Amino acid sequence: MLVRRIARPLLGSYFIAAGLNGWREAAAPATEPVVAGARNMLPQHVTRYLPDDPQVYARANKALQLIGGLALASGKLPRISALVLAGTLVPTTLAENQFWQESDPAARTQQRAHFWKNTSILGGLIIAGIDTEGRPGLSWRARRATRHAAAVVASVVPTTNDPVPSLTDKINEFGDVTRSLAERAGERWDEVSETIGEGASTLSEIARHKAPILADYARDKGNQLAKVAQEQGSTLADAASQRGRKIADHAAHLRSELKDAAARS
Repeated sequence: MLVRRIARPLLGSYFIAAGLNGWREAAAPATEPVVAGARNMLPQHVTRYLPDDPQVYARANKALQLIGGLALASGKLPRISALVLAGTLVPTTLAENQFWQESDPAARTQQRAHFWKNTSILGGLIIAGIDTEGRPGLSWRARRATRHAAAVVASVVPTTNDPVPSLTDKINEFGDVTRSLAERAGERWDEVSETIGEGASTLSEIARHKAPILADYARDKGNQLAKVAQEQGSTLADAASQRGRKIADHAAHLRSELKDAAARS
């Protein structure tokens, strides 16, 4: 867009000039308190690897401003370069524009003007850092991904009002198969009934013809069993009577012996 092609070089030109001037000039005396305060906020195992000279930090800050200003002006990684420049502007403003410490009214007014100027530039850098040039941002993409995930879950998990289409299809298919089996069973039942009826009539005819033969066979076997029982019955009766007489004689003998034993006593 034409507006961005004009605004980005204008915004980046300030930092290009500040970066070039920073390499030619020494660090301001107010830089040392800012560097010391930043070092005090860091852990000791980190600060021991950092340089103590404030000039090193001042030159590194100006180098970032020069590189970031060139990138922003040329449109190369504009969002990243804008955020980097915003990060370098904060310590620069705190180190060089401490108007609250100025005792001279004129110097305080000048420092105050520079402070609010840098604050305004910081706001512009933040806007440039979040400018997506009309493309969806991260928040929009996150909301879209969340809605898409919710739609996928809703299509998989069944609810009472809107069951899963695949599950409904399976239930309907099962009902159709059950109905088909019932119809086939009804058709086969007539054939089975006719077969059972034919078998039953055949068995009844066989029973009708075989019944006299079975009756004669049972009658013959019954006469034979009766004769055997009659013959064996007389034999068993004789044996039983003989054993009964022997038992009666033995009992009478024991009774007489008991009487004799009682008389002698």
